[in-house]
Amino acid sequence: MATLLDGEPKSKTSSLKTNPVLCNGTTGPDDTEFYHFVLEGLSKKQKALHPKYLYDDEGSLLFEDICALDEYYVTRTELAIMEQNIHQMAAAIGPNAIVLEPGSGAGVKIKLLLKNLQSAAAYVPIEISSDALKRSTDILQKDFPSLDIHPVCGDFTSRISLPSDLPPGRRIVYFPGSTIGNLGVSEYVRLLATFAHLAGDDGGLLVGVDLDKDPDILFKAYNDSKGVTAAFILNLLTRINRELGGTFDLSKFDYISVYNEQFHRMEMRVYSKVDQLVHVNGHSFPFSQGEYIFIEQSCKFRIASFSNSLKAHGFRVQNTWMDDKKLFAVLYCVRDGRPATLYDPDDIAKAYMETWSFSDQLFQMLTPNGLLQQPIEGLVGWFVSVYHYHTTV
Repeated sequence: MATLLDGEPKSKTSSLKTNPVLCNGTTGPDDTEFYHFVLEGLSKKQKALHPKYLYDDEGSLLFEDICALDEYYVTRTELAIMEQNIHQMAAAIGPNAIVLEPGSGAGVKIKLLLKNLQSAAAYVPIEISSDALKRSTDILQKDFPSLDIHPVCGDFTSRISLPSDLPPGRRIVYFPGSTIGNLGVSEYVRLLATFAHLAGDDGGLLVGVDLDKDPDILFKAYNDSKGVTAAFILNLLTRINRELGGTFDLSKFDYISVYNEQFHRMEMRVYSKVDQLVHVNGHSFPFSQGEYIFIEQSCKFRIASFSNSLKAHGFRVQNTWMDDKKLFAVLYCVRDGRPATLYDPDDIAKAYMETWSFSDQLFQMLTPNGLLQQPIEGLVGWFVSVYHYHTTV
């Protein structure tokens, strides 16, 4: 049942068309789920914490600060691509679209899109942080007073229930920022299936992806000189202390992000500076000096392999826009009419991992000059698509 975060619905005489906030379960992951994930993650041989818990209210504000950093090219590069090609994007999407934005955050990029769409039917921001959702919705109310806004507070990596009173229209999922690269393989596969389900048989997907590039550029972007990224990551330990009775001493932990060449991703890690024992609500977790907690990853994509992943989930890439340096890409994809299927992706995720590992070995053996990289990626992507299709449809 839809609930309000801030009082009663707007009166019928109001010119604003924002609807009551629909809460999928709670206003974000509840304490029980958070507690379970923390205990499970810290009990693993390779300690890990789920990145979705980075985005409490403080974490959401810190991430907005990251997006404004000089070293963090992602946001400004994607915005530049959109500004240069927004009319083509709007024309591809077409009139009367319902725009769904999982992980809407501060709502910066969506303004540019909504401003240029022809008669958008509705906008559905989906955000895990109730405060961030309220802030962005309040701003959009003022900027687009006639737009029908249906805010949803929930975790887009879980099953999302859409408002029942959405107007008719073609549904377009908007997923900028290469957030898709932050997900583990199982979640990545599940999310693409969720996007297909949200878009429906005739919908579309406008998605931003960070492209694989020089590791030096990546290192600077994820280890900024002002320490904002470090504060963002370490804030998760502060949250555990505050909400779960943790005893993390932040002066005894350090943040660093490293590039994993095998999987083409940046890995955000928190290292223990000393041998120590940390407690969380009565549970003890020993740390050796140099041991780290795996917090988040940011995968870097190649267009060929990503396009084939989309194809496996019933999306066909219609348009691709990139910056001149090929740092980032925005893709517009349309559904191919194949019915969307929501499923347990663990077996398929294993196939993805095995396939990408095999792909990397082929690259090393056969592409010293990079000439055969695209053909091999296409073949590997085709294998994943065929395997995925025959095990889910």
